[in-house]
Amino acid sequence: MRCPTVPFETLTNRNCLFGYLTTFFHGFCTMTSVYYLPLYFQSTKGASAVRSGIDVFSLSFTVAPLAIITGISVTLTGHYLIQCYLGWAFTIAGFGVMTLLKADSGEVVWVLYPVIAGCGLGILVS
Repeated sequence: MRCPTVPFETLTNRNCLFGYLTTFFHGFCTMTSVYYLPLYFQSTKGASAVRSGIDVFSLSFTVAPLAIITGISVTLTGHYLIQCYLGWAFTIAGFGVMTLLKADSGEVVWVLYPVIAGCGLGILVS
C-alpha cells in the first residue's frame, strides 16, 4: 500500500489545515490577478499585450519586497499569525477595490488598487 505525500493526520491539526487552505487560496488569488488584470488593460484600456504587462508591474513589484520583509519579521519574532491576518486583510481589500475599476478609471486608480492587493499577496508568500 502506498503512503500519501501528506499524511491525513496532518489535516486534524488546525494549524496545518489552515496553512494548506491559505496556500491554496493564495495561489488562487495570485493566478486570478495575473490572468484577469492584464485582460482588463487589454479589453478596456485598449493596451497591447506588452503594455498590459507593463501596467501589471504595480502588482508584481510589491509582492517580492513585502515577502522579504515579512520573512525577516517572522524569522526575528517567531510570530506568523499576525502576518497571516494582515496579508488576508490587504488581499481582500485590494481585490475588493479592484472590482471598482471601470473603463474610464484614472491612472492613479489602476496603479494604486493592485498595489494594495500586491501587498497582501506579498505578505502571504512567507
